[in-house]
Amino acid sequence: MKLLWYISSLAILASVGVTFAREYSAAQFARSSDLEMIRTLSETPARLRVPLSVRAQREVFEACATVQDSLFLGIQSSETREKVTSNCISLADAALTRSPTLSAAHAIKALFATDPHDATRAVVASWITAPYDAWEARLRILRGFALRDMGFEDVTPVIAADVAFMMQAHAGRAWLAQFYWSDPVIQPALISLIETRPGDEQTAFLSQVRRHAR
Repeated sequence: MKLLWYISSLAILASVGVTFAREYSAAQFARSSDLEMIRTLSETPARLRVPLSVRAQREVFEACATVQDSLFLGIQSSETREKVTSNCISLADAALTRSPTLSAAHAIKALFATDPHDATRAVVASWITAPYDAWEARLRILRGFALRDMGFEDVTPVIAADVAFMMQAHAGRAWLAQFYWSDPVIQPALISLIETRPGDEQTAFLSQVRRHAR
């Protein structure tokens, strides 16, 4: 009986050790510089493992999104960029295997997926599982407009819902104003959605547009 208790205790301690190691590694990764994150995500085999807590998973996926938008990634070799993409998608897939409704993982798949069909499905899944999350809404809008221009109409209601959601708060309108100036191609489509919003929201958005134009 004592032997069984001892073996069980060892198993518990080992499990706790693995959990701590994953959480610590994820925390270190999420707080590192862009270049350090790129180095970690371009390793083969990948050193980073999906942490067990939802909070830590979110931090890892936010870090992946930061890397994807980093100027440093753009100057890396195509091989490095491909490894970063592959590892971020693998992390998302591993998280979704455990929790199929983990919206942040769907958002990262939407951002990194090279197949537009996969990206479209991920955009929709992210929206279904987290329709009122500003961080994910930004990622869905960014990828959604590009996908819609490619003819993937399934993202159209998602874009409309996300723009409507973002228009309801100051921070969301400020981000949309920055997005408006970032790409002249999307301006007409974005304005057509904003014109469906209440007058006070439109006025507040135009104020942000003018501010970012300075």
